[in-house]
Order: sequence, then C-alpha cells, then structure tokens
Amino acid sequence: MAPTPLLKILTQNKLSMNNYKEWKRNLIIVLNYEKLKIIIDNKFPSVTQVEARTRCKESNKTACCYMLSSATSTVYK
Repeated sequence: MAPTPLLKILTQNKLSMNNYKEWKRNLIIVLNYEKLKIIIDNKFPSVTQVEARTRCKESNKTACCYMLSSATSTVYK
C-alpha cells in the first residue's frame, strides 16, 4: 500500500502521554480515508463470509501498524 498524504498527520502528531484525544481524532481521520475505520467500530462481517473476514483481518493488521508507528517510543514501550 502506497503512503497517503494523510499518513503525515499521524507521523507528525505522534501519540504521547498528553495528547490521546487529538491523536485518536487524527487516527480516525486516517482510518476513514483508508477505509479501515471498520476496525475501531468493531463491525466485522459474520463468520460465514470468509472473503470479507480475511479482508477485515488484513485491515486490522494495517490499522495496528498505523497505531504502533504513530506512538512515541515512550508510549510504545
């Protein structure tokens, strides 16, 4: 996946001890743009929809990577 301009929001405004609300707002903006907000909304398809479930798992991995990479080293530890 190629980086998008909105990813700069997360890299320039990393999660620290004092900015959770702002960071979460920025994360939601980026996940909406990347069509990954389904992950934080917990709206997964039923188990019978194998293809959709696989896509959700991949989206979850991507969202987790965005979240971890946008945290300062202190928070990450």
